[in-house]
Amino acid sequence: MTDPNGTAAEVTPPTEAPTPESPTPEQISAYRARGRILPLWGIAACILFSLLVPVWYVFWGAAQDEAFTLVIIGILPSLLAIPFHILGSKRPQKRALWYTLSILLNTVGTSHCMTAYYAFLGVRPSATPLLAGALVSMGLYLLLALLMHLWPHRYPLLTGIVALLTVALMVVSIVFWVKNDNKVFFSFVFFNLLWSLISVCALLAACSDEIAPAQRFASFASFGILMGVAVIVLVILACAAGDCDCDCSDGCDCGDCSLGDKKKGRAARKRRTVR
Repeated sequence: MTDPNGTAAEVTPPTEAPTPESPTPEQISAYRARGRILPLWGIAACILFSLLVPVWYVFWGAAQDEAFTLVIIGILPSLLAIPFHILGSKRPQKRALWYTLSILLNTVGTSHCMTAYYAFLGVRPSATPLLAGALVSMGLYLLLALLMHLWPHRYPLLTGIVALLTVALMVVSIVFWVKNDNKVFFSFVFFNLLWSLISVCALLAACSDEIAPAQRFASFASFGILMGVAVIVLVILACAAGDCDCDCSDGCDCGDCSLGDKKKGRAARKRRTVR
């Protein structure tokens, strides 16, 4: 093209607007940051669960008839966490502090609900096997952080893959939880995998919302795991207290009898059947 003076005019190539398939460098950086923050919170919570559950068991002198009370005690911190979560959105200057307090309170409450189940079993948990049980979830968090660092723009696909893997591991942990005598280990594996699944969903939501801080979604996830564990433990306690026909997660039929008595009864029935 030429201008009115006959000289060639410089043609500026049109700039292409970013598409969903090609996010901007700022978006990629934000995805990577969220892919680090949420897994780090997840790993920290797994470690805290492992350390707090034995502490609460000893502190409360947990007994089988106090399991329901421990669940109620566990739900109370979530009520205290709600104002801090709200302050995180209302007071952006100190939102990291408010969201951290919310997550910590929910972590304390979740560990109480887990302790209620072990009080129901009548088994005192120790930190070492619990930490071993949490390694599966921590490995998933590390895998998720690595994938988000390498391919941050593929976060919907990556979170979907990790979520499906987590669900598959949850199914395996349930099978071993029901069939194996080591109820403490496999139940703790399941609880932590549930936490991983909720965190993966929170990461997907965090990457889809570029305005809200990542800590806000971590706080939401902490409410989710507390409610999830509380509901599961309450169902187990209600099933054990009632006269239903299902199998409790302590490995015996529902009813007010010990695991040892049930095993003896089953062994006796088998002997009678053989004769």
